[in-house]
Amino acid sequence: MREMERLKEVDFEIPNISSYLFNFAVKEGKWIEYLYGPFKKNAEEAVRNLANWERIVSDEETVSEGSIINFLNERKRVIDEVIEPVMDEWLKTHKKASYLDATIALICALEKTSRGKALELLEERKRVLQEFMSKIYEKIKDVKGIRLFENIKSRVAAIIDDLSKPATDLMKETYLELILNSVPRPIPREVQVSHYLFVGGPITRGGKVEPDLVKPTDFLERDIMLTKRRSGEDQVKFLRSSVEKVLKALLEQGMEPEDAVMHILSEMYKRFDVGELPEAELREKVKEIVTQSREERIKILSEFLFSHLMKKFVKD
Repeated sequence: MREMERLKEVDFEIPNISSYLFNFAVKEGKWIEYLYGPFKKNAEEAVRNLANWERIVSDEETVSEGSIINFLNERKRVIDEVIEPVMDEWLKTHKKASYLDATIALICALEKTSRGKALELLEERKRVLQEFMSKIYEKIKDVKGIRLFENIKSRVAAIIDDLSKPATDLMKETYLELILNSVPRPIPREVQVSHYLFVGGPITRGGKVEPDLVKPTDFLERDIMLTKRRSGEDQVKFLRSSVEKVLKALLEQGMEPEDAVMHILSEMYKRFDVGELPEAELREKVKEIVTQSREERIKILSEFLFSHLMKKFVKD
């Protein structure tokens, strides 16, 4: 058993007496049952929303500082509520155990792997987490004068520095972040992007294959092409409906309204190769809408998007 091997490594062996061995087996059996069952399930459930935030923060260059704060706070929430209590309890019940030992035990359960393989995975997780946190830090490093940001920047910087140390010498918070990164993320369903958009297969019209329908913006790219084939009021209704559905789908995935609108505009400018996105000008207009409108925010943002897309990509 893994735990018996660990105890030998720290010069602590279970007495070769049946009663001791029985009690040890029962205790470890309960831990294995819990870690591979309820703990793994709870952790996977807890990261569902986090997975959306990770896609937003990783993929979108123009993501706002507010979204980054929400993302980091969600990571901290999952750690505080799901991972750290289990680590603390495991350490209480395992003699001469370190944070590294607890981390390996939890990763073994999450990854369903051996202790040796978990140690290899930990080194890989260290590298990936350091790269990811460094990108996050680059996006918030120039924000000054806001106490909340200063605290978050300090925390992220400390984790980045700590990840340069050997796996045996990390601080507890870094181990917890590494465990979080070992929780399997949900795999997006290929048949559905959201409640608003459904994926079939690639669509062929007029001998041309339309864009692969995987992301919400794939639908909008397709629908802008289809809008050009329509005319009059039908053209207006079709594109307006598509814009509203795509915006709602992105908001459902966890994007902030401002980020969702800018993401759509950025993607369409790239895909249709119409020149550089006037980001500063458009973001200022979007911020004004988000600030002033409350009850009908989505409707107003959809109309703003529709008007810009119609003028830039359909009428031109």
